[in-house]
Amino acid sequence: MLDAVGGIHDGIGNAVWNHWKKDNQNTKVMFLDNLSERDKKELLFEVADIFAFFLNIPIALGFKSEDVYNALMTKIIENQKRQENGY
Repeated sequence: MLDAVGGIHDGIGNAVWNHWKKDNQNTKVMFLDNLSERDKKELLFEVADIFAFFLNIPIALGFKSEDVYNALMTKIIENQKRQENGY
């Protein structure tokens, strides 16, 4: 994912998250709007990959996918209520 933040296809290049790379400082001030549509798509796929990986952890521990889903939805609703109430 960090490679995608720098723009894998149309940006600075990969591994820019390494502090010794010459363009490392440039990526610290980049925003999503700085990426091409192709790189935004790549970044989104990388985020989805990470999300899927983390969702598989409780399933690997023996939780049912329905339980993971219900817990996630409960937490999302709780966080929305907190935001509405200025938490």
